[in-house]
This record gives sequence, structure tokens and C-alpha cells, in this order.
Amino acid sequence: MQSDDAPPRSRLWLRRIGWLVVYWALGVVAVGMTAYVLKFFMRMAGLST
Repeated sequence: MQSDDAPPRSRLWLRRIGWLVVYWALGVVAVGMTAYVLKFFMRMAGLST
């Protein structure tokens, strides 16, 4: 007794993969921003060229 609103299994996999890609992209952006901020502070402190 499935409801008509339930998406097919293939759509569930696409949704899961989509969320994994979103989380991966957010992680990459967070690491990049952290590196930029640390580089900025090092430059302000005169520890970087």
C-alpha cells in the first residue's frame, strides 16, 4: 500500500547523491575560506610575503 506521493527508488538515489554533492561543495568552500582567512591574518602579522 504505497501512496502516490512516494518517489521511485531511482529518484531517492539522485536526491541522496545531490545532498552529498552539496555537503562536499560546502566543505570545500569552508576549507577555502578558512585558508584565506588564515593567509590574511598571516599577511597582517608580517609572516607571509
